[in-house]
Amino acid sequence: MTTHQHLGTDAAGTPLVAGPRPQDDEFDALPDGTDLDTARVVRAHEVQDGDLILADFPETEPGAPREADYFTTAYTAHLGSLCGECHECHTDRYAIGDTPDYQIRYAVLDFTPGDGCDIWLRNEPVLIIPAPVA
Repeated sequence: MTTHQHLGTDAAGTPLVAGPRPQDDEFDALPDGTDLDTARVVRAHEVQDGDLILADFPETEPGAPREADYFTTAYTAHLGSLCGECHECHTDRYAIGDTPDYQIRYAVLDFTPGDGCDIWLRNEPVLIIPAPVA
């Protein structure tokens, strides 16, 4: 991605855009062989195990596009059960303690055991590079 690209819209019809991923010292290098031209937007519930998570799209003012906010360290999605350690899933934002798993989608961080869960609302847009198909 070399210029700002329109990547579609969110569930409310707000445009989603992404510029180039920063290349400064603050951002970790992507895995060897990563092709940013294959990046695409999916809803959080469409993320597949092994997808490389690059960015989220923070809410903006009404009428303004949502621009990709790249993570300093992209990470690989590892779908699974909530860890039960961090209790992030029990906050008012998610309140999913009694919600069936099929209604919630999340990606568990894989940096260090015990870091907790990275929970996304199911229709939130996520910029990913799809996992290679074997």
